[in-house]
Amino acid sequence: MATFPTSIPSFTSKSTSNDVSGDNERINGADINTLQNELAAALAKIGADSSAVATSHDYKITQLEAGKRVFSGTDTLAASTTTTVTDANCTADSVVVLYPTHADFSALLVYISDISAGSFTLTHSSADGDETFNYIIVKD
Repeated sequence: MATFPTSIPSFTSKSTSNDVSGDNERINGADINTLQNELAAALAKIGADSSAVATSHDYKITQLEAGKRVFSGTDTLAASTTTTVTDANCTADSVVVLYPTHADFSALLVYISDISAGSFTLTHSSADGDETFNYIIVKD
């Protein structure tokens, strides 16, 4: 069974001295060499596991997976002095950014008093319950 390479293989060219010109039923050295070259080019682009080659797909995918992820949502302040926003994308080490979409939101004092797995809590001056806002969650 074949396995994904941990390094890009190198191939040696096969002799073409016994190739038969025009013979479509034989496997010639030139045919093998062409396949090896195409395979090597594809593997160079894909990359081996844990590739350090910045142009390989393996390297680029690893960098994407290691990067920060951004999620967004919309909510409304509760008619009280605290609002808990439930969002499965939130973790205790997330960064949450708020921006108002209702004029009355801007008149209130609002801060994020808690960020935990699955939610964040806003503490704010007394709200009417119609102050909408958008939020962005950034997490590793």
